Amino acid sequence: LSRLSQHVHELTKQHDITSRQSILTQDRDSMVLKRLKLDLGRYTEEVRNEVRGVKDKSEGVVQEVGSLKADVARLAKEVRKVAQLAEKEQGYVRISPRMLEEIASSFVDIAAFVEEMETMEGLERRGLDPRGIEKMRRLAMNLHAVAQASAEVKWNPLNV
Repeated sequence: LSRLSQHVHELTKQHDITSRQSILTQDRDSMVLKRLKLDLGRYTEEVRNEVRGVKDKSEGVVQEVGSLKADVARLAKEVRKVAQLAEKEQGYVRISPRMLEEIASSFVDIAAFVEEMETMEGLERRGLDPRGIEKMRRLAMNLHAVAQASAEVKWNPLNV
């Protein structure tokens, strides 16, 4: 009977130890899970903030592209007006070759920027040249050619 009592006592001790280990393991797992949830919550919030920031920036870029499109349309209209005036007057616009080169370079830069915005924003190209990118490039090439020809003739505003 004494051996049996001793054996029961040992089994009870082992059971207590096993129970405590199980509780400790559950507590540890619970703490790890809480830490993971906190980390996930922080990460989720960081991602949300980043997404908001990207969304805000993309909306700004879309607005800027719209503004640039309006500027390009306005500039194209002004160029047409100048061309019409030149035709009416049968004269020449007095402008240095260097200035023509600078204007041509500006048109190339604007075309590159608009194309970059199209690419970054994933804007669809409807039609052959919906935003006038190729038109600006052709105009820049024409201005460059005129500037080259004018430079070869030794430009002088009085010789126009």
